Amino acid sequence: HQAARGRVIDAAGAGLPVIEQALRLYEQAPPSAEHAKAWLDYADDFLGHIEGRHDGIFQALNQALRIAKAADATAMIPRILASLAANSFVRGHLEEGFAFLDQGWALARAADNRIALVRLAWKESDALLKLARFQDAANAALGGLEPAREAGLQASFEASILIFNAAEALLASGRTTEAGALVDPLTAGRPDHDHWIAHEARAGQEL
Repeated sequence: HQAARGRVIDAAGAGLPVIEQALRLYEQAPPSAEHAKAWLDYADDFLGHIEGRHDGIFQALNQALRIAKAADATAMIPRILASLAANSFVRGHLEEGFAFLDQGWALARAADNRIALVRLAWKESDALLKLARFQDAANAALGGLEPAREAGLQASFEASILIFNAAEALLASGRTTEAGALVDPLTAGRPDHDHWIAHEARAGQEL
């Protein structure tokens, strides 16, 4: 599982056989949070990069959810629901997607699950941005930054995506100065695996 995650950084295809082997090995043990996360990673990081695999992603995410529930891995469930929501949006099922988000928010807030709150803010702001609900998208993305800081994720890829989504929404609303102020702190250094998206926002929008 960890070897596959290392390989996917540069090419999803390179890690695909390794994550599939990991999933077969997990089947030999009882359900666990790690097993559920492997299915979540398989759906998001591997199948998600293969064109036309949206139905396969949905099946993999449902498998992750089934295993998480069987293992009583409650911290994993809202994270999986966030990805199920994103997959529903891609397949054009908006009501289903927002229903998954509502379930995820309720569970994450009840447990004060900051990592899940960050992921939900990411997926919700993505959807709202694509629906041209720019103020809602900015609010959702910015709302995820505090739990990201509290979880020690302020320098992570997830936080960069939240800032990117907030900046895109602010730009679409004509609030260029505010968007630039968000992106500035992440573009002082060279692009890397965690912060390239902020550099892309600055380059693409000429902030």
